[in-house]
Amino acid sequence: MLGHRPYRPARSQRGRGWLYVHFRAETQELGAPVSPLQAPQPRRCGALTCGTGGVAHLGPTIDWALGRLDRRLSVDDLATHAGMSRRNFTRRFAEATGSTPARWVLARRLVEARRWLETTSTPIARAAAACGFASVVTFRQNFVSACSTTPTSYRQRFALTPGDDGPS
Repeated sequence: MLGHRPYRPARSQRGRGWLYVHFRAETQELGAPVSPLQAPQPRRCGALTCGTGGVAHLGPTIDWALGRLDRRLSVDDLATHAGMSRRNFTRRFAEATGSTPARWVLARRLVEARRWLETTSTPIARAAAACGFASVVTFRQNFVSACSTTPTSYRQRFALTPGDDGPS
């Protein structure tokens, strides 16, 4: 594990502000204690602070969204729950997950739909509604696009235990 030298700001012209950077010490012994003064500090890029804790507060919003996949979820709803503007939320969400909010919600819905199809004999229309798809047609189009097979074929191939009432 690499330690850090004492924090030394380096000036770099970036707009009208300063850019502060960290320097890693390659020679510090492994396991040597690092003082709080040597710990990484947030970078300051102009008027923005962009170092520590930038995306940590998205966890509650992600949990909230996972609990509401059966309902309509817009990017505005997610941004409001996170207490951010739509633009800032979209940017922070992409940093944290590597995906846009809409694509992430769709992917989570499809994972849930596959789970329904594998573990239940529930009609496909009911499974689609339970996973938040507005119609069976929309569900089928998205499912075929993501899985390269129809929901019915997927169920026939991967069903684990027929006759259950729903995923737990």
